[in-house]
Amino acid sequence: MYQLEDDSLMLHNDLYQINMAESYWNDNIHEKMAVFDLYFRKMPFNSGYAVFNGLKRVIDFIEHFGFSESDLEYFKVYWLQG
Repeated sequence: MYQLEDDSLMLHNDLYQINMAESYWNDNIHEKMAVFDLYFRKMPFNSGYAVFNGLKRVIDFIEHFGFSESDLEYFKVYWLQG
């Protein structure tokens, strides 16, 4: 699996995505097939097109979806402060 050194990609997600993952887990549907879109809101560099690269990284990320121990520690602090 591709991963930046000492950097969990899980915390680069929007909180909505993390809440949805928790909902799937709580409703016991986390192993059912689902479809998600990857998108961006604004065309980069004010151009009229974009080129996508990195499908293997996206698939790898989804297949290894999970939180590291440091991610879980962060959430403990985050939720206690919230």
